[in-house]
Order: sequence, then C-alpha cells, then structure tokens
Amino acid sequence: WTFSKHGKNRDCDATKPADKFEPIQYPKPDGVLSFDILTNLARSGTNHEGDQPSHLKIKPDLADTPKLSITKYAGPEQRFCPAKVYEYVESESGGEKELVINAQNC
Repeated sequence: WTFSKHGKNRDCDATKPADKFEPIQYPKPDGVLSFDILTNLARSGTNHEGDQPSHLKIKPDLADTPKLSITKYAGPEQRFCPAKVYEYVESESGGEKELVINAQNC
C-alpha cells in the first residue's frame, strides 16, 4: 500500500519531526486480544541459533542515521515491527540512546 498511498513520494518524505506531535499512549496488553512481546514471540515459532549472524545491518554510509532518527523523529523504526526488532536503549556510557537490532526476534 505504501507504493500508491503517497503517489511518487517516499514514506520518509512524509515523516515530520517528533516535536510536532503528541506521544501516543498505547494500552497495555490485555491477555485476550493483545499480548506481551515474549508471548507473541513464543507463539510465532520464531527460532534462531544463538550464533546465527544477523541479516539486518545498517550500511556503513548510514551509520549516523540512528542518531538523527532518535533525536529528531523519536526513532519511528521502533514501531515498524511489533516484535521489537528495532529498539533504542540507553547507551552504556549514559546519556544517548543507541539503536539495537534484535535480529533474533525477526
């Protein structure tokens, strides 16, 4: 649907800075129609070897893109997949958030 939704424009061209919007408060999983991430992953049958190389990678020439994404757009990639494949976490040094790709959830 994204190919025809915006005509010839790309989805990223329609993305606006996060400070132009109110954060969405999603309801907690109810255990009937919606479930927590671990339950959903278990039911999906997703299974990867612990040492399996990730098929999801950030290209070297786009290495700074996650920093811009989280600071300007609040990291919309966190919401691309309900399995939390893309997640921002506090860096070990503190302060900034870093993009973590949870390929094992994919």
